[in-house]
Parts: sequence; C-alpha cells; structure tokens
Amino acid sequence: MYKSGIMLMAVLSCMINFCGCRQECVTKNDSVQIPIILSSTSNRECYDNGTLNVREDGKACILAYWDNNRTYDANSVLVQYDDHSGIWPFYDISAAKTENSEKSTATILLLFHFDGEKHL
Repeated sequence: MYKSGIMLMAVLSCMINFCGCRQECVTKNDSVQIPIILSSTSNRECYDNGTLNVREDGKACILAYWDNNRTYDANSVLVQYDDHSGIWPFYDISAAKTENSEKSTATILLLFHFDGEKHL
C-alpha cells in the first residue's frame, strides 16, 4: 500500500506540474526547508514585457526530486519549459520545449506480479 501511495502522489504531482494553469505575473522567491523530509525553492521573475520565468527545484525524503524551469508569455501561455522529476528507483522523467523542438524521455520501473493456477 505504501509504494502504491507514493506512485499515486508522483503521478498526481506530475499532472499538476504539467497542467496549463494560468500563471500570475509576480516576482517572488519562496523556500521551504524541513531537514531530510523536504527542501524546495521557487523563484518567479516577471519582466516588463509581461513574460514570466518560473524556476522550481526540490527534494523530498532523499529519494524524490524535481527541477523545473518554465517561461510564460504575457498572455500566461506556456512557451518554453525544461522539466525533470523522479523518485528513485521508480521513475525518472524529463520534458523540454523550446521555440524549435519538443523532447520528452522517461525511465519507469515496472513491477509485475503474476499469480497463476493450473488444474490438472
């Protein structure tokens, strides 16, 4: 149950992380530190032309990490990103978009359970 809960949290965080939520253009820096359990920083920089650059990174329980760098235009449309996240040894995911290309890669550990019975 504990492993499935971790995987569910990972999937939900990725869904929230990659959703196209509207970003408010405000410059601010946030940091959360709970030794061994969580370390997270967020830096948001709003430029005069309305462009917003958001940089987030962190680690949780030593085994999980994330590092995201995103740029939004003046209309809050995501125009560029470079995102990395993972929970060792379960998955490692990277996704990037620039003006010219999009690329995504993933390594996911699949755990199989097979239970068979044959009556003779």
